[in-house]
Amino acid sequence: MKSHLIAVALSLVLSGEMKLPGGLGTYQVKGKLTREAFTATYQSAGDRGMMSLKRPAP
Repeated sequence: MKSHLIAVALSLVLSGEMKLPGGLGTYQVKGKLTREAFTATYQSAGDRGMMSLKRPAP
């Protein structure tokens, strides 16, 4: 699995990819993590989507 993290003004930008077994292609993910939220997109040969998590209000 290949991945990268880059610190940018109190946030982390991430990206990674991994070859899936059985001829399913390559899984890729890109996202951003801050104190308030985590958002990411992902895709592979048979699926794609978005994830979003937010910290609840105090």
